[in-house]
Amino acid sequence: MKVASAAALCLLAVGCALRPSSRAPVDTSAEHESRSHAPGGEALAAHLEKRLPGERSLSLLRVVRWASRTPGPCTADFAAGTGATAIDLAFETQDDKRSLREASIEDLTSSGWTVAYRTPAGIGFDLPADFRSIDLSMRQTLECRCFGAKGAAVSYPTTLRFRWSEGKIPEASAAVERDGKAEGLPVAVTAGHLLTYAFTADQPFPAGRPGKCTAHLEVSALVDPPLR
Repeated sequence: MKVASAAALCLLAVGCALRPSSRAPVDTSAEHESRSHAPGGEALAAHLEKRLPGERSLSLLRVVRWASRTPGPCTADFAAGTGATAIDLAFETQDDKRSLREASIEDLTSSGWTVAYRTPAGIGFDLPADFRSIDLSMRQTLECRCFGAKGAAVSYPTTLRFRWSEGKIPEASAAVERDGKAEGLPVAVTAGHLLTYAFTADQPFPAGRPGKCTAHLEVSALVDPPLR
């Protein structure tokens, strides 16, 4: 199976703007207009079934997050401590079915997951299994601090969402909250056997300090057949 246009690849992440392919006529119907501006989970899945037919299996899920910053007197990191990470996860494999609420990364190890690390300062979790379905929501807070400045800290809650069920195309999305409003994050998609969604949130440092305080949220799934 071959995906000819960048638009089809863009569709793999929920909330990614749709761009008409130069190889196909532009659909000007109301249905296309609605789907182009705000594709929902069901509408997106229906569109992908036409563009990317065929069943898919998922045998590995990995989630990793890390923070980065531009050089200067400011730091970027995710909040630590009890309750800093809240994971809602329901999954079914060939041999097991479990559901967790408000779990930490460490809590997942009791359900067979392994803590994953990324250098520098990245952490996450993964599980190789013959999955039947996955529904994941992870909430964490990005903390941006500057030394020697009044009001030297600001926090940005982030959310990562991933859903998949047997025979479907995975759905992924992420958002960051700023001034009480949630904003969807841009995504870079890497296709192949290892399907990866990489979300980036560039936020300002407090007190007008220069540079960017950045959160990286990444989810990867091993799928078969490979997405091309």
